[in-house]
Amino acid sequence: MDSSSSGEVTNLLQAVRAGQAGATDQLLRVVYSELRRIAAAKLGQRGGSDELCPTELVSEAYLRLLGKEVVPEWEDRKHFYRTAALVVRNILVDQAKRRGAKVHGGKARHIEITDQVPGKHSGSLDMVALDDALTELEQIRPPAAEVFGLEYFAGLTHDEVALSMDLPVSAVRRHWDFARGHLARRLYGDESAN
Repeated sequence: MDSSSSGEVTNLLQAVRAGQAGATDQLLRVVYSELRRIAAAKLGQRGGSDELCPTELVSEAYLRLLGKEVVPEWEDRKHFYRTAALVVRNILVDQAKRRGAKVHGGKARHIEITDQVPGKHSGSLDMVALDDALTELEQIRPPAAEVFGLEYFAGLTHDEVALSMDLPVSAVRRHWDFARGHLARRLYGDESAN
């Protein structure tokens, strides 16, 4: 999300609510473009996969966000990004669960983690385990879970998350560090994680 388009979703939502001609079509184009950006960023972190491509992720997210002839109920672009991050998370978890269920005794889908979860641990991570750890984090410190979700699942930067959550960048960094530490402990048993 660049600064020139940062308020575009909010403005278009207001235009849709006001019944402005063509606003719905414009909103859908912007949302689809943002979902493509999010999908490319998310799947790019995982590396190539023949199981889920950006177009499939975008299509599924688009359907879950908009459904059939549903008028978006997002309050503003902030609400859109929060919702989009949750939808992408749910799609990836659902896909991991389906993959694990395809073969009797099959294992859950593993995803590549880059620098999202800290420490000496690299390689793959069970998406279902990540979802469980994030659900726990949502109970312990909801803002930290939201920051992680916006960055990891929606592909936003610290600055964009700060804008989206109306927080200073320093607070976003603190929440990010807490989330990464919590996830490292939960996923890897790493007690040295901050």
